[in-house]
Amino acid sequence: MVEAPQLASINYGRPETWSFFLSAQLIGVEGVLPGNAMRVEISLGIGAGRSTSELEQFQFFDWTALQLIVPSRSLMCTSVEAPAENLNRTGPNVIEWLPAQQIQCLARGYFQGSVPSNTSTVKVAVAAYFAPRTHIRPEWYRTPPIFNGGEG
Repeated sequence: MVEAPQLASINYGRPETWSFFLSAQLIGVEGVLPGNAMRVEISLGIGAGRSTSELEQFQFFDWTALQLIVPSRSLMCTSVEAPAENLNRTGPNVIEWLPAQQIQCLARGYFQGSVPSNTSTVKVAVAAYFAPRTHIRPEWYRTPPIFNGGEG
């Protein structure tokens, strides 16, 4: 298993609702034995004020042994299907937005299936982007308004 450095770190001035875009792309594959599959897990730490939650395995991207033969296959998402929160749910439990003030995003990659050889190497480019659903700043409503980006 390989753990990547933090992909994203957000410490916003107030709680906000966030959209996200997550992606993983196979860049190169060397020495992978037949039967090996690959998984990249995206985990999040979210918080508001002093409260935090760890969302392990928030999303995962899988490549079968056959898909590892052909690199450059991209997987991406802007929503995640979470497990059902109760037995009465009949439809998908889709997460499209995150309510948070702080977000930390981490990726882990590992082989699944047969044991990889010591020379097995898979290179994966992983990306995580977050954007607020609205971007209204409180300082815009001051008199006179303050536009720090010089857009006034």
